[in-house]
Amino acid sequence: MATNIPFPIRTETSCLLKWNWSTIFLNTGEVSVCHRNKRLKIPKDNFDSFHNLPYTVHHRYSMLRGEWPHSPDHTGCKYCKNIEDAGGRSDRQYMTETQVDQTPDELVNDPTAVLVTPAVLEIFLSNTCNLACTYCRVGNSSKLEAESKKYPEQQEFSDFYFGKIKENLPKSELKEYKELCLGWIAKNGSKLRRFHLLGGEPMYTEEFSDFIDVWNNYPNTNLILNVVSNVNLKHNLWKTQIDKVINLVRNKKIKDFELTASLDCWGPEQEYIRTGFDCALAEKNILYYLSLPEVTYLNINSTHSALSLLTYHELLEKKAQWEEKTNKSIRLFSQAVGSKHVDIGTLAGNFYVQAVKNILKSHPRKTWDDQQALKATNGILKTIINSDPDPEKIQHFLNVYNELDRRRNTNWKEVFPEFAAEIEKYKK
Repeated sequence: MATNIPFPIRTETSCLLKWNWSTIFLNTGEVSVCHRNKRLKIPKDNFDSFHNLPYTVHHRYSMLRGEWPHSPDHTGCKYCKNIEDAGGRSDRQYMTETQVDQTPDELVNDPTAVLVTPAVLEIFLSNTCNLACTYCRVGNSSKLEAESKKYPEQQEFSDFYFGKIKENLPKSELKEYKELCLGWIAKNGSKLRRFHLLGGEPMYTEEFSDFIDVWNNYPNTNLILNVVSNVNLKHNLWKTQIDKVINLVRNKKIKDFELTASLDCWGPEQEYIRTGFDCALAEKNILYYLSLPEVTYLNINSTHSALSLLTYHELLEKKAQWEEKTNKSIRLFSQAVGSKHVDIGTLAGNFYVQAVKNILKSHPRKTWDDQQALKATNGILKTIINSDPDPEKIQHFLNVYNELDRRRNTNWKEVFPEFAAEIEKYKK
C-alpha cells in the first residue's frame, strides 16, 4: 500500500478526487467518481470496473492536459470551477493540497496512470431513513418515497423536485449489487485507506451489519471507517450500532472509526429543514459517541442552503459547547445544497450580510482544521455575496415549501420570518 505519497499529478485542473474516490449507490446500481460528478451505471458482469469506466477515464485524461473535464449534461467539475472562479477554495483544491495518504497505489510507479484502484470507497446502502429532509430525494429517503406515493396526483411535481421512485432498484437487485461490493472488498479492501457508509440513515438499514462484519473477515489495519449519520436514531439502538463499529477498533480489525454527523444549523430551523429531526436526541447521541475513550474527534458535515445559512452560526456555537464539555475536537465540513428549490443563490446576496457576519464571528479559527473549514465556507459564501435574486429559483422555492407545508402541516414562514419577508418582495 502506498503511504504518505502526495498526489503526483500537478496540472492546473488535476484533482485527487477524480483518481482516488468512488461513491457507489446500491439502490440504483450506479457510481460517481468524486461525489460531485455524474452517476454512471455499473455493469454487473464487470462490476470491478466501476472506478475506471470510460467516462471517468476521459475526465482523467482532460486533467492530465490541464483542462477542465467536459460534462454537458451535469454540473460535475464546474462545481469546483465556479468556487475557484469566485476566489474561494474548492473541494478539488482542499483534497489535492492536503491529503497525502490517499494516493492510489498505481501512481507510485506510473504518476500519470489513469486506470487505478480507489483509495476511498463510499457506499450509499439504501434509502431507508427516519427523516424527510426538505432538500433530499426519494433515492436517499424512504420517508420521502412514502410521501411521494401518498400524493399520486402530484407525481410530476414529486418526480421533478424529489426524484423518480422508479429509479430505485427492486430489493433483489440491490442485494445483487451489495454482494458484488462485498466481493470487491474481499479482494481489494486491503488497498483502501477510507471506507464510508451512508444512506438513508445507514445505521437503520438492513445492509449496515454486512458492511461492518466484512472487516472482521478481511481486516485492514490502515483503514479509517466513516459512518455518515443524521444522529437521530433512538438512543439504545444508537449505542448498539456505534459499539458494533467501535469493536472493530478494539479488536484491531481497522485503524479507526470516524463519525460524521449531518447537521446544517441548529434549533427549530434544523428541525424544519430536516423534517423529523430532534435536536435533544441528536445532542444525547453525539455526547455518547464523544464519551468513548477510542474516539478523539467528531466530524460535522453541513449542507448550506438558502434557509440553513441564516442560523449556521448557532451550530458553530453548539460545536464550541460540545468541545468544552467533552474535551474532544470537532471538525467542520460543508458544501452547497444541490437542490434547485433551496439553492443558496435564491435571494440577493445582500440579504445574507448579517448571516455572513454571524458566521464569521462564530466560526472557530484555533486549529488547522478550523482554518481549512473557514476557507471552504468562505468559498461558498463568496459565490452568493454579490448575487442578485433569481426569480426562477424563488418560484421553485415557493412551489416546494408551500406544498410541503400543506402535506406536513408545517409553516416555513413562521420558522423563517426574515426569509419570508424578503421573499415577499419578489413573489410573482
